[in-house]
Amino acid sequence: MSEKYDGIRAIWKDNSLFSRHGIKFHVPSWWKIQLPQEIQKKGFSLDGELFLGYNEWNAIQRITFDNSLWKNVKFMIFYLIPPPTLITKLTFEERIKSLKEVVSENELIQIVEHHKCDGAVQKV
Repeated sequence: MSEKYDGIRAIWKDNSLFSRHGIKFHVPSWWKIQLPQEIQKKGFSLDGELFLGYNEWNAIQRITFDNSLWKNVKFMIFYLIPPPTLITKLTFEERIKSLKEVVSENELIQIVEHHKCDGAVQKV
């Protein structure tokens, strides 16, 4: 289980950022260069969310036509998507562990923490 953000779900693959529906985002090169490049050479992708901040849902929707907003957009990464040959071999926990080993956080990238849900009601 992980936190819900007011953002746009995005997949980083093939050196491009896509919506979960496969629509390519036009990302400024200065922003894109900060995303991890090496993992893609091994066939991995990243699943995350483009996030401007809490209660900024309307603003994040404008990034498709307002490049000035990208300077404040963060990529909140939920997990590592393995290549098709490994998809059934890696558990969710193994993907999270691998994500933390291969992706370095910076001002742009943050790895989202996950908490195992045991089915019991928990107060936060």
